[in-house]
Amino acid sequence: MTDRLRPVRRGRTPQAILNAYAEVCRIIGGRAVEVFEVVRRAADEGPELADLWEAMQRNRRGSHHGDRSHRGP
Repeated sequence: MTDRLRPVRRGRTPQAILNAYAEVCRIIGGRAVEVFEVVRRAADEGPELADLWEAMQRNRRGSHHGDRSHRGP
């Protein structure tokens, strides 16, 4: 497995760090989109899948807004 965060850690300027982090987010998002789509489509098939979809949405929204209450100090 490659260390995709290496460019973030090696960034010498705030701009370089931000650009590297944006690229990591793009890679992760590109891989996750298919999983999200499968779960979204399956959510109507039963309560367990609907609950999973809702949890995924809550987690995504919480991460997007910087909610770190689920993490330790």
